[in-house]
Amino acid sequence: ILKSEGFFNIFGGTESRFSSKVGWARDFDHYFHVFEKWSESIPKVDWIQRAFQNYKGFNKFIMIHLDFLHEPLVAFHDLEKPRTFDLSLIDKTKGDNTRQLYFEQLKLLDYQIGVFMSSLKEQNEYDNTAIILTGDHGAGINWVKHNTYSLYEERIRVPLTVKYPLWSKNNLSPSKISNSCFEIYKIISAMLGKALPDYFENLPQYNKKYNDYAFAETIMNPNKEFKSHKIAVINDKYKYVAWNKIDWNFSKIEKSFVDEKLFGWDENKNTFNENQNMLEDKMSLAKKYQELTKEIINQNLTFHKQYKPESF
Repeated sequence: ILKSEGFFNIFGGTESRFSSKVGWARDFDHYFHVFEKWSESIPKVDWIQRAFQNYKGFNKFIMIHLDFLHEPLVAFHDLEKPRTFDLSLIDKTKGDNTRQLYFEQLKLLDYQIGVFMSSLKEQNEYDNTAIILTGDHGAGINWVKHNTYSLYEERIRVPLTVKYPLWSKNNLSPSKISNSCFEIYKIISAMLGKALPDYFENLPQYNKKYNDYAFAETIMNPNKEFKSHKIAVINDKYKYVAWNKIDWNFSKIEKSFVDEKLFGWDENKNTFNENQNMLEDKMSLAKKYQELTKEIINQNLTFHKQYKPESF
C-alpha cells in the first residue's frame, strides 16, 4: 500500500526470523538484516536517523525491529564499552537480576528514542512524521515456554503507541482492547485515506463484533502434546483461558474446554488477578466466553482446512 503511494520502503532488523530467505524483504527498497542480536552491527535508533537523513525530501516508510528487550540482555563488544556489565551477571540473568537488566535496556531504548524525537523536531520534521511503536509481543519477564499458562500477558497485552502526522487523512480513535498487528494495517490505511480491501474486511479478526476483545492461541502446551490447544480472550474487565484438544489432521475440535479459567482485572495492580479463578462465581459470563471462543476456533479451523500448513 505504501509503495503504491510513492513511499520508499526501508527495513532494519535483527534475528534469524527476519531473514530475507523467508520473504521478509519483499517490497522493501532497502533491506538491512543482522542475524545475531549480540553483533556490533545490529541496527539501533541512530540507524533510523541516518536512513531518515539519507532520504531527506522523499516520502519514506522506515520499519525497524529493535531487540533491546529480548534475551540475552547482556552483550559484550566494543560499541558497548565502557557500558559493559559485570561478567558475573551472565549467570544470573534467569534470576532476580533479569528485571534490573531489562530495566537498564528499557532506559537505553527510551533515551535513544528521545534523541531521535529531538532530531526530528530540530529538522522541523516531527509534525509531518508518523510514528508507531509496538512489539512482536508483550513483556516476557514472567513467561516460560511450555509452562502451565503459556498464554499470559506476553502474548496478548502487546504495546501500541501511535503519533499521527499532519498529513494524515483519518486518525483512528483508539479502542480499549487493541489487536496491534491488525490495528497497524488499519491505521496506515486510514492515514492514507485508503479503505481496507474486501478480503481483509471479511476476515473474522476485522469483524466489528470482536472490537472489544483480543485473542491469542497456542499449541505450545505442557508436555508438547500434539493435539493440545489453548486460547485466551481478554476484554477490559476479564481474561478467559480455555484448553482444548484439536485433531489437526482433520481440522476439527476433538474435545472442548478440557479446562478453563476466568480472571478479573485488578485496578490496583493494573493487571489481571491470575491467583483467583472466578469461573464458578460467574458461570453465565463464562458461558458467553465459551460460545465466543468456540466461534473463533471454528472459524480458524475452517481456514486451516482450506489452507493446510506446508512441511519444510
